[in-house]
Amino acid sequence: MAIVVTVVQVIWTFLSVCTALACTFSFASPTWFIKNVGRQLASFGLFSYCVQNMRSRTTMCLGYGDEFSFTRIPHGAWQAGCVLFGGGCVMLCAAAIIAMASCCVPYFCERRISVFAGYMQSVAVVICSVGLIIYPVGLESNVIKMYCGQSAASFNPGNCEIGWGYVLAIMGTALTMFGPFLSKYAIDKPRLEESEEFV
Repeated sequence: MAIVVTVVQVIWTFLSVCTALACTFSFASPTWFIKNVGRQLASFGLFSYCVQNMRSRTTMCLGYGDEFSFTRIPHGAWQAGCVLFGGGCVMLCAAAIIAMASCCVPYFCERRISVFAGYMQSVAVVICSVGLIIYPVGLESNVIKMYCGQSAASFNPGNCEIGWGYVLAIMGTALTMFGPFLSKYAIDKPRLEESEEFV
């Protein structure tokens, strides 16, 4: 049984691994929103935040409530975003592992594996997108208003700005949208049959 790896399959596998890493890294990052005005630098992520005192140049990064506790995340929208985006990251990592494994199996298994991973990526894109859309609703929390000013509200960061962690999450999710399409064409059956005729 021949194992044929196509160019589309290599591109799909590379994209799957890169987007899974990007989304997972952004999930762990405390830089989704940043306040860089005044005497303190503060940044906020899904489940952690950092505060830097500009005079002493000391940075303290903690989970919400000193040690991470899911119930201490400042807003219900952030809790939902944490669960949804985190679940999407787990699915993206599983799909990336399956994509890598699909390069090592015979064709009859490869087709099913690729299609299954593509479906996983489709579901992960939807889950991650919902998490990304819900997250800014939590900007109305009292914790954010304390750092970003009283003008902070849902979808309005006040004196804060969007950080690279949130941008990386958006870009990773957007690039993952190509995964399901590439997975469908990762296995080029006519080329496989032609190669078997010559063997």
